[in-house]
Amino acid sequence: MAETPLSSIAVLERLGAEYERIDFDPDPHDHSAVRLAALIDEPLETTMKTLVLRGDKRQYFVCVMAGTSTMDMKKVAAVSGCRKWSMVRQEQMVDVTGYVRGSCSPLGMREVFPTFIDATIQHHNHVVVGSGAPGVVLRMSPDTLRNASGGQFADLVPPL
Repeated sequence: MAETPLSSIAVLERLGAEYERIDFDPDPHDHSAVRLAALIDEPLETTMKTLVLRGDKRQYFVCVMAGTSTMDMKKVAAVSGCRKWSMVRQEQMVDVTGYVRGSCSPLGMREVFPTFIDATIQHHNHVVVGSGAPGVVLRMSPDTLRNASGGQFADLVPPL
């Protein structure tokens, strides 16, 4: 039986985008960007985390940032237009995005949500994002990520 194509890959294929699929043996107990970077031998600065949030003005929105980054609450509020927001709970992740925690992709979610990608990643040649399936990530340029997600680059993290 043929493997069902991932919706994140379908998005990239439809666009004719360049990307690399990386398969690995996931750690069932640690879904962090730190662990992922170690498993695939990728710098943490280019290993992205996809955060799904629910705001007071928009039902849901997505922030993508490097595994080394933390969100600046005021900057996220400004870019999203939401004064208050919270992370989507783990048990809601599949219903909201179609993906499980630890493999969430900013590409091919059940619905298209406003997506904000931290602007600091633009200087990298490539970034790695979840594919939507455990044990599979996708490597692509920051511009490919922006185009395929329909997102925009934004200032999301505190200054260094």
